Amino acid sequence: MRILVVSDTHGDLRSLIKAVDAQRKAEIIVHCGDGEEQQRFLKDNYKDRMIVAVRGNCDWNSFFPSKEIFKACGKTIFVTHGKNTVRSLTRSPKT
Repeated sequence: MRILVVSDTHGDLRSLIKAVDAQRKAEIIVHCGDGEEQQRFLKDNYKDRMIVAVRGNCDWNSFFPSKEIFKACGKTIFVTHGKNTVRSLTRSPKT
């Protein structure tokens, strides 16, 4: 299985389409935020592929979640945009 991961498209739909077209075998497209309009474009125009999208730090008032977890090929995959989420997941609890 091939997964295409993109992020920070910031309105550059042409480059996003170019990346998706270059990876036609990708069954899953993951957009890691900062491009809500492009995320909606993916969901509306690539219905034959699984689209996973999270909001980025520039996606104000976005309806996309800040993190997403999905399974592919028996693996669990965590998707987020920012380092702060990852940092909070890896911090040891204070004792």
